[in-house]
Amino acid sequence: MSDENGASFYGADYNHRFQQRYPNSQRRGVDVKAKSQKFVELTNTMKIFQKEEIEKVRTELLRDVENLESNLHNSLIKLNFVCQQEKS
Repeated sequence: MSDENGASFYGADYNHRFQQRYPNSQRRGVDVKAKSQKFVELTNTMKIFQKEEIEKVRTELLRDVENLESNLHNSLIKLNFVCQQEKS
């Protein structure tokens, strides 16, 4: 294939003509690559943050469960004590 001037649309000739018509295309390609890389980095950072946040919430939940178990145990002891006093 060739254009109106007979220049080939393939190979170096095409690349040269493409760069003349779209001078910012290569720069845009670099920007897209940089943005893609930044997106990957942010996604990885987000995954790390999510793991840390999940572990933090898990630790808090385990602590809350332990506190509830302790409170329940103490309440049962008090209830048992009250029941023993009422029987007496």
